Amino acid sequence: MTDLSLANLPEYQCFDCQGCAACCKGIFTIALSEEEVARIRAQGWEHEPEFKGIKLFMPYGDKLRLNHRKGGDCVFLNSDNRCRIHAKFGADTKPLACRAYPFKHIPTGEGVRIDLRYDCPAVATNFGRPLTALRAELDAMATEVIRGDPVEMAPPRFTEAIYLPWGHAARVTDLFLRLLAAEEFDLTTRVVGCVDAIELLGSLRVDQLDAPSLDILLNTIFQKATASMRMNPLERTAPPAMVLTAFRQHLCLYGREDRWGAKSSFFQRLLTYLRMVDGSGFVPRLRADFPKVPFFILDDPLGIPPDEVVEPIARCLRLRLESMGYFGPNFYNYPLLHGLGALFLTYPMTCWFARAYAVGRKLPAPDADCMARGVQLANHAYGISPVQNLPVERARLANLCKRQTLRKLVAWYGR
Repeated sequence: MTDLSLANLPEYQCFDCQGCAACCKGIFTIALSEEEVARIRAQGWEHEPEFKGIKLFMPYGDKLRLNHRKGGDCVFLNSDNRCRIHAKFGADTKPLACRAYPFKHIPTGEGVRIDLRYDCPAVATNFGRPLTALRAELDAMATEVIRGDPVEMAPPRFTEAIYLPWGHAARVTDLFLRLLAAEEFDLTTRVVGCVDAIELLGSLRVDQLDAPSLDILLNTIFQKATASMRMNPLERTAPPAMVLTAFRQHLCLYGREDRWGAKSSFFQRLLTYLRMVDGSGFVPRLRADFPKVPFFILDDPLGIPPDEVVEPIARCLRLRLESMGYFGPNFYNYPLLHGLGALFLTYPMTCWFARAYAVGRKLPAPDADCMARGVQLANHAYGISPVQNLPVERARLANLCKRQTLRKLVAWYGR
């Protein structure tokens, strides 16, 4: 087996569990291996009074999952928001899915990289120790979550028909990291520059170049994109009505929080979806803490958000690129180029959600806390929702990620 030590553990991203238990309140399905089911059964929970008449497990396809209590809480979550398994037997005895969250180990063919789930409040707000301080436990976990040898992984797709060597994929990714790091521009302008670079790359056969030639090409694209960023004032032009409708549909599917055991019928979910499509009146309540705000206010011009406000989404974009967690198995098996478009679409999504929370808090514009909340919502379903992988949703995403459409959305909600 290849060395599974981790390649990217940046100082700028931090994490320590705050004990908020948001991840234990019915928003995730914890599928179990046979070994995990046997271990939990051997712990003797069926004999505890708090489990009388309550099943520990429920069927989940050909496996079992942890059960949830009425209202959505994990069957093992106690009144102090602590995991009973963790409290009684230690963290190492919990299911792997619980221990791994919010980390994602990404095998890339050139080693293992770390991505994070930004729907975790601690990740979004950058709470805790730098990831470099967590290396030992993350290295140890890699042996449990990685199956097979990363070096033997098939090369990633660049487009539907073109494959790239892993080294080429890393070089392409570095182009977008360089564009995001161009701090002479505001983040909205940098994201638009990344959208332009995606368009330039899509017309080229980068798979036919050797590494030095690809480096020259990517540097030329970087120069063209930055020159365009200097010259383009990014005037705020309203996207077409059909684009805004599709965008609101996308927001609904990412921002809505469905919980196990919640009293939400199919018809209630359908009504929420239809109200988002309509876009008039007040935004439907996508989740428990979502503010009551009218749609029209969220399209008001607010000016360029300062770097300290957009720090949560800038950090998220940077880490997702560094981890290569934006394409392939980590994002519905999308090719690299298409995954880039979907990644940068999370920027106007985050800004839209942040605007809603700012209005709800009677702020003139989003602050960093609103932006961190927006990052959580925009990443809640990122790469994991089966609904997002349906053909109709893939088609909608492809339309939203077209260059002119995405540029307008970024400028409209990012300025």
